Amino acid sequence: MPIRAVIFDLFDTLVDLRWEKLPATEHKGKRLPATAPRLHEHVARHTEIDFDTFLEALFEGDRAFVESHYKKGREVPTQMRFAELLRRFG
Repeated sequence: MPIRAVIFDLFDTLVDLRWEKLPATEHKGKRLPATAPRLHEHVARHTEIDFDTFLEALFEGDRAFVESHYKKGREVPTQMRFAELLRRFG
């Protein structure tokens, strides 16, 4: 059978992400991606949520994928991660 497609995982395969060199911010002594406050701003337009509660939901949502994805070496698509985050806000 001829090869019909080749799929590449862009980040950390073709493009080596150096997480330590990406822009970051700090909140209560914890290093966060620089996008976290901006993401909170967008979510807070639709629901009243303080930054600490938002971060807690963001990290809990990420932990929800440990067994189903991370331990199996499977990537969690961004759309799935955000759907989980928003589900936590009802």
